[in-house]
Amino acid sequence: MDILLCSSTFQVETHGPSKFVRLVMELNDMDTGHSVDVLTKDYSGPPNERVHVFRRKYPRGIGVFWEYWDNLIYLQRVNRLMLEHHYDVVVFVDAVLGYLTARRLSSRVPVVGLVNDDEYLRSDFGKATLSREWFIKWKSRWLEKAACHSMRMVFANSRYLEERLVKTYGLNQSKIRLLYKGINLDKWPHRSWKVIDPASSIKVLFVKADFIRGGLFVLMEALNQLSELTFELIVCGATEEDYFKQRSPVVPAGHVQTRFLGSTRQALVQGLLQESDILCIPSLREALGVANMEGLAMGIPVVSSSAGGIPEVVGEAGWLCKAGDPISLAEQLKQCIAQEELRREKIRLGRSRVEGLFNAESMRTQLLDFLRTII
Repeated sequence: MDILLCSSTFQVETHGPSKFVRLVMELNDMDTGHSVDVLTKDYSGPPNERVHVFRRKYPRGIGVFWEYWDNLIYLQRVNRLMLEHHYDVVVFVDAVLGYLTARRLSSRVPVVGLVNDDEYLRSDFGKATLSREWFIKWKSRWLEKAACHSMRMVFANSRYLEERLVKTYGLNQSKIRLLYKGINLDKWPHRSWKVIDPASSIKVLFVKADFIRGGLFVLMEALNQLSELTFELIVCGATEEDYFKQRSPVVPAGHVQTRFLGSTRQALVQGLLQESDILCIPSLREALGVANMEGLAMGIPVVSSSAGGIPEVVGEAGWLCKAGDPISLAEQLKQCIAQEELRREKIRLGRSRVEGLFNAESMRTQLLDFLRTII
């Protein structure tokens, strides 16, 4: 099978869709008879015969309609590549960018798409306003919905998203396939058992570029409440300036020392997972949560929220609070710190859970099985 992956991100190694593309591209190094090319605007490395790059220039005044322009560019580039290569299927890693390609080329090649997030699926936009933010979300949701209806098949990376696609977009259930994201377990080795000493400073790691959506304010409030303990909070994905320029940021109490590391490379995140005591990303919204998956694989205690698809990842292998509730989060953190034997059991369960449900090999196998049904 010859696959063309269309992705707006490729080089950002901490971005979920980029990780997906890289894992699927590993098929090129396996003796499977499958080949994978990538069409992207996000590549500046050395020449690679498998990576087809285009540079984009937006016409003056295009503003919030940039996705429509990207749709046109992808259509033109896919059409051009198909004159030179035979592809059995075209996969848009972000479905919203494949609407025109699905509409115009579906008679020549199956076009499928992934929905990775609930950013546009959420139906709580409220009443129509004249704000730029409202219009961008409304416009993008319309385009994503149209793309999903035009494509041969749509992949949802959680049951939560699957239900949203049916309820919000009115998609036929038979068109949707559940495809959990996976990770390469060899690159996320299980760490040695680490004792949490309540009498010492407890290292809590937060990893999320969209730190507001990731619940950083909620986490800070929860830690502030636990004044009988001391914490070192390590924040990956935001600088101190990013944090404090937000409206009404939560100021850390004296027993909470905070380090803001900004955007961080994957290797640094892995090192921090090795040395930290707890991974805590109490997201307000999350379609799946790959960072929690990576934490479970490495054997760090995971404390998160019950938002979206997070329970599908964590299950009984971690501690889940009510989304947006710092009191609930503080209680879950206290239980995690105090219950050593339960931590051991959840850590054991976490690695086993990732091996069974979220490994890269299973993800690739499922993807290929699904694609075979439409070519």
